[in-house]
Amino acid sequence: MLFSQIQKTGAELRMETEVLSVSRSREAVLSSKSGLERVRFSHLILAAGCRERPLGALHITGTRPDGVYTAGQAQEMMNLHGTDPGERILILGSGDLGMIVARRCVLRDKQVIAIAEQAGKYTGLVKNYHSCVEAYSIPIWTHTTVTQLHGEPRLTGVTVRELDSGLERFVSCDTLLLATGLIPEQTLVSNLGAPEWLHLVGNCNRVHDLVDSAAHEARTVGYEIIKRT
Repeated sequence: MLFSQIQKTGAELRMETEVLSVSRSREAVLSSKSGLERVRFSHLILAAGCRERPLGALHITGTRPDGVYTAGQAQEMMNLHGTDPGERILILGSGDLGMIVARRCVLRDKQVIAIAEQAGKYTGLVKNYHSCVEAYSIPIWTHTTVTQLHGEPRLTGVTVRELDSGLERFVSCDTLLLATGLIPEQTLVSNLGAPEWLHLVGNCNRVHDLVDSAAHEARTVGYEIIKRT
């Protein structure tokens, strides 16, 4: 539907094209199968979304075995490729993504040992807690985090720490899914400052709880640019 609407506007949709760089002189370098191309523009709207916080950004020591994935990677494996991340799964982080992927694993007949969460309660939406966690009796270990990985070449378990008491214990599992937050993707324009012609929309501006909020923000920016031109 959106593609059809774009065609009616006369705008060009470039598939398989990456923006390599953007300069302060309002010039972008594009890369595609046909090679490199320089494009000049009046306004730049960045709608690059966000990326998951990876293992390297967390204070988790130990081995680096197979079986450690971000929640998004696990969703891609199950939903797009029909493969499973593992059998006995621990999830770190109780935001919406963590709770949704926990339910998805249960529906694929996998054992979700628990969701470990540093805060005192789940951090996602109430509706996701009821429909994803409560409905499938998935435990949430609050005030708990993962401190160490064990196993080689495959994960055999993790050390979890109870933040209130400092006590640590070993939890046997073959898969750890990381749902530890999303980072707005602004790398492409991180060196530009805040020029008036640069507009950030959607999850690359801030992480939205609902897609309706992100869409509203994009429409607002579009109207603002139309007024200026």
